[in-house]
Amino acid sequence: MSSPLEFITCPLYCELSHISKLMAKLVLLFLNLRYTGIHNNSIMVLVDVKMLSGFTPVLASIQELENNGHVMKTEVKNDHVLFYLENVTGVVKSFTFSVEQSNLVSNIQPAPVVVYNYYEKDEYALDSYNINNIPVSQ
Repeated sequence: MSSPLEFITCPLYCELSHISKLMAKLVLLFLNLRYTGIHNNSIMVLVDVKMLSGFTPVLASIQELENNGHVMKTEVKNDHVLFYLENVTGVVKSFTFSVEQSNLVSNIQPAPVVVYNYYEKDEYALDSYNINNIPVSQ
């Protein structure tokens, strides 16, 4: 059985910052989702993005999504960023936000992303992301 929510997470690029002696990585995450269930839409969808080990969200990029109306509400809790989206239909909704490396961690493992219908928790999709093999700009 296919999931009533389709979701893709993709790191677009990685930028090296020369602010300190240690090179910090800034990663732009691209999220794509749409509703494919039996209804016309999902009234409310929650996207839960777990941070990669050693990474933190860039709060300005998250706030900008809320200010521009791309998402209804955002929350940052522990090592998760939560995005609340209203009226997700079969048309793909896309948005991006940034995360930056705050601690050097070796052998970074993929982090999960869970997307689910807020009112029907059995409608969900899972994905993961990592920073391996993405283009780096300096």
